[in-house]
Amino acid sequence: MKELQIRNSIIKTLCYADVFESSMNKSEIFRYYIGKKKVYATSLSMVLSSMVKEGVIDKSGGYYFLIDRKMLVDLRHKRERESRMKLVIAKRASALLARIPTVRFVGISGSLSMNNCRAEDDIDLFIISSKNTLWITRLFVNLTLLALGHKRSRNDIFGADLICPNMFLAEDNLKISNEKKNLFSAHEVVQLRPVINKDKTYEEFLLQNAWVNNFIPNFKIITKPLMIRKNTIYDYLVKALNFLFYILQKLYMLKKMTKEEVSLGVARFHPKDKGKFVCELFNIKYKYYLESLSRPAKNKISFARDLYN
Repeated sequence: MKELQIRNSIIKTLCYADVFESSMNKSEIFRYYIGKKKVYATSLSMVLSSMVKEGVIDKSGGYYFLIDRKMLVDLRHKRERESRMKLVIAKRASALLARIPTVRFVGISGSLSMNNCRAEDDIDLFIISSKNTLWITRLFVNLTLLALGHKRSRNDIFGADLICPNMFLAEDNLKISNEKKNLFSAHEVVQLRPVINKDKTYEEFLLQNAWVNNFIPNFKIITKPLMIRKNTIYDYLVKALNFLFYILQKLYMLKKMTKEEVSLGVARFHPKDKGKFVCELFNIKYKYYLESLSRPAKNKISFARDLYN
């Protein structure tokens, strides 16, 4: 692979991390490498060293970041400390949710999956249910979290340490919709942190969303097909009950709904299209950072600083 392509991909990867005010170590750059083709770890390491020596990017304490963004290293350490406490809450809650028979997978998503939480952040969980039980599962998940006192509601202004199960998929509806297939969604899939994984549900989810490699090519996905469970009479009865729960819950939410994605197999509670905003901000950062590098050396840092003020 041409060195220029690797350089541009490294800058893209660091720009994306910068959107979330984060620096990255070498293994993270490799894992979340944004590009069209895979890169070898040795090639990546050599190019990273060259870019630091040339002042294209910067490094401190084993972490890489864009020019004039050294403060992200201290910020990273601070947020890692905050994240450790939230991880304890997330894992304890997930262990209880795993006792719900229809819960097939529980993963930590959002900022906590990257150890990048602020003190005031809530805890995002991604849940996969057995087929035809999403709305039954959602009801029992919410009841369990309410009983624990950890459930975040729409009216909670301050969600620190509260749990927000904002994404549900049924195991027979694991593919992310075409309109959501962008860098943001790909990154969310790759950074997902499994906590509970029954019968390789996580592996099946990745297999169904192998398109993420179009954005993040180094992420390894198992390509071997997994066993598909057949329907039984019990499944058809559950399907009917799930439909009833779906209707009842949708009627309850109807007046409050904005841009949520709700169907029998998907419950995605993100009122604002964060993905679109993140992708736009990423493109702006990447464009202006490349422009800063093309300027005379004495203007590079000041121009980079202007991007954040």
